[in-house]
Amino acid sequence: MDFSIQQGLGRFQQIDYHAILGVPLDAGPQDIRRRYMRVARALHPDTTGHLSEEDRQIAAQLLSRLVNPAYEKLFNDKVRAEHNLILKMIGQRVAQDTLPFETEAANLLLRQSDPETYYRETLGKLNERQFAVPHETMQVINEISELNLAMLRWQYAGNTVAFVNRPAPTPVATPEAPAASTPPPAAPEPAKPSFLDQFYNRAEELVRMKDYPGALRELDDALKLDSGDARCLSLKGYVYLQTNQLKMAKIHFERALKRDPSNTRASQGLEVVEKMLAKQAKENEAKAKTTPEKKKGKGLFGFFGK
Repeated sequence: MDFSIQQGLGRFQQIDYHAILGVPLDAGPQDIRRRYMRVARALHPDTTGHLSEEDRQIAAQLLSRLVNPAYEKLFNDKVRAEHNLILKMIGQRVAQDTLPFETEAANLLLRQSDPETYYRETLGKLNERQFAVPHETMQVINEISELNLAMLRWQYAGNTVAFVNRPAPTPVATPEAPAASTPPPAAPEPAKPSFLDQFYNRAEELVRMKDYPGALRELDDALKLDSGDARCLSLKGYVYLQTNQLKMAKIHFERALKRDPSNTRASQGLEVVEKMLAKQAKENEAKAKTTPEKKKGKGLFGFFGK
């Protein structure tokens, strides 16, 4: 059986932990734990005796391969915060898109006067049948993920209301104007961030949160796409500088400057690192000069004398 999510967030190569557990996107730790306990009980071998042998095996796999990992991810505050950042970026992207939805529920959400209430009510209905028949569970999870994606689009489209206050666009030709043979130029579509940009943006956000291990993970993924990207290398050097790994910082700043000599973060960071390394070298040299003198009187020659 295929346990991957193809719809909703699955279209962005993201695992939808909320859809797996069947909790709303804004669920807190208590809601997540309450839902997990209910689902874990429903899928546990001790409670699935009424199912066919095939469904019992699928239930056990759903629990071990999807539900338990999803709970571990979402119940961890730090991991949940990182995951929410990813959801935010996807929401901002789909808010500017005309991405069609593949389920009726997702399409209906965007036509509602109160999408939030519709979202919670529809999620509740999907929850009722999500784990009732294990071999149909993945289909329901995909439906929930599609609903989540529609909710993200609505949510982040709503956050762009402030753009209404921007200056009005240039008016189109008036009726008395000569019949223009050339149509007005179409507004350029906003550029979509590349996968490398998405990794980099998440890393920037994590650096601001001082989650340096998380930022390094994002940057490592970005550098798999382009090992010489100067922005990622300089940001990685900055992370190493913040964690006092000076030699690693120096290596990454130098690599960034090799690709882009005008990279300000790398040039400034390298200057700081070289000063700190020089200071360390002087301190080590001073220690090296004082240490032998202390030992001089305690050595064998000092003990026996001339």
